[in-house]
Amino acid sequence: MSKLDNFFFYIGVSVLIFSIFLTFVIFQPKKIYENENLILIKNMTNSEIRERALNLMEPGDIILTKPKSLYDYYEYNKKMRHSKTRLNNFFFYNLFDKILISSLGDTYWHVAVYLGNGTMNSLYFSNRNEPLDEIFIQHKYFKVMDVKTSNENKILALKRAKNYYEKQDIYYSLKNGLIIVALESTNSDKKYPLKENELVCSSYVALLYKEINFDGKPFTHITPVDIELSEYTETKFLVNKTGFYVKDENR
Repeated sequence: MSKLDNFFFYIGVSVLIFSIFLTFVIFQPKKIYENENLILIKNMTNSEIRERALNLMEPGDIILTKPKSLYDYYEYNKKMRHSKTRLNNFFFYNLFDKILISSLGDTYWHVAVYLGNGTMNSLYFSNRNEPLDEIFIQHKYFKVMDVKTSNENKILALKRAKNYYEKQDIYYSLKNGLIIVALESTNSDKKYPLKENELVCSSYVALLYKEINFDGKPFTHITPVDIELSEYTETKFLVNKTGFYVKDENR
C-alpha cells in the first residue's frame, strides 16, 4: 500500500478502536479456567514439549495460540518471514492483546486446524500453513482441543482446509473481526450479513467445521472464545508460562 493508503487504513482502524473503547464499560469478558482437571508437567525443554505435543495431536484437532510477549510476537513473525515492520508489529500486538482479546476474556488470539505431520492451517491476513517447530514452541503459548464430532466431519474439514489453501479464495477481514468481537464482548445477539468468504481465524475454522454449530451462531460470527468454550471441543493439553498441562489419562 502507498503511504496515503496506510494513513487512511490506520485512521479507519483507529476510529473503530475508539468506538470499541467507548463501549468498554459494558464489555462482558468470559471467565476461562483453563488449568482445571489438568496435570502440570514442569521443566520440559522446547524439544520435549514439541515431541510430546505432536504425539498427542491428531489431524483435525483445533489449535489456539497466543504470543508469549510483544518481543516474541515480533521475533516469530521475523523468523517465519511474515511481513511486519516494527511499527506494524507494535500496532497489531496491542490491537489484539490490549483491546480485542482482553474484551473477550483472558483467552487466545489465534485459531488453527492441525493438518498432521507437524503442520497447522489457519487464516491470518492470508491463508497459510505453518510448522509446529521449535520456533513455534519458543515463541507461543498454545492449547490443543479435540473436536467432538465424527471422523467423517474431521476428514471433511481437512479436505476443505487443503482446498481453501490451494485456491486462496477465503480472505481475512479485520473489519468483520472487530464486529464479531464487539458483539461477543457486549453479549449482543445481533447478526450481521457478513460475507462468507471474508473471515477471521475463528470463523474460518468454524467454516471448516460448518456441520458443527459451535455456539448457536452463523459461522461468520464465531470468535476464538466461542470455540474454546464450546460443548463440541475438549482440551487435550496446553502449554503456558507455567508449563505443560495434560489430561490425567494421557500422562
